[in-house]
Amino acid sequence: MKVLRIIMVLSMMNTVKGYAQEVIKLYNGKAPGSEQWKWEEKTLTDPSTGNRTVINVSDPTLTVYRPNPAHNNGSAVIICPGGAFHVLDMDNEGYRVAKILAEKGFTAFVLKYRILQLDPKDPFAGMEEKMKDFKKFVSVMDADVPLAIGDGKAAMAFVKDHA
Repeated sequence: MKVLRIIMVLSMMNTVKGYAQEVIKLYNGKAPGSEQWKWEEKTLTDPSTGNRTVINVSDPTLTVYRPNPAHNNGSAVIICPGGAFHVLDMDNEGYRVAKILAEKGFTAFVLKYRILQLDPKDPFAGMEEKMKDFKKFVSVMDADVPLAIGDGKAAMAFVKDHA
């Protein structure tokens, strides 16, 4: 009976290990171009759906979803969740997509990249008003988009270097 318990515990540990995800920092220290940023990243959870949205990213990362070794097709993909450079829809457009791709044999990387700074007390304040003038809305992002592109390039370099 004791041996059966040990086998069950080891089996459960192996199952948990299979679902654990590795999070990789893209940069050592502060990300280039945002060394002076002082705000903290925040995860907002929609109370009705449980979906998580991230704001104020200043420490870009890759979260790795590995396929079952028996189904690994040898391909990798980087997923960049959307949110108009204001937020990142991590669950809907990131982690769920990664899980589906991992089930299909891909190694999936979810990129958490730098985006605009928002007020954590009311991150969506004025959003509707901003979107009335789309050119103005886009111009607000001018300084941050190159940083997000840099994060994407760093993510591609990481994946290539570790292929």
